[in-house]
Amino acid sequence: MEKEKLLERQRELIKTIEALDGVIRSKDWQVIREMFEKLSLSLERQLLTEAKKPLIEEEKIYFLQGQLATAKRYDLITYQDMLRKELQGIKLKLN
Repeated sequence: MEKEKLLERQRELIKTIEALDGVIRSKDWQVIREMFEKLSLSLERQLLTEAKKPLIEEEKIYFLQGQLATAKRYDLITYQDMLRKELQGIKLKLN
């Protein structure tokens, strides 16, 4: 049963990694990725500026942190690397 689950997860990972390859290489993704990178930098600057103020507005800090976390979540290359590592671990368990 364990082996069947590992094989199924392996198939899912391979399919997802291949799909991410196609998306990452697309021109459209490059445009979106650049937008998220610029957004992340802007949010980091805003967060740093807010943190340096003498009177900290916690709600604004929390809002910016949430926005930054969301913007950074769209790093498909890092996500793909994480999936590849999981796939390597499964392959080791299966051998």
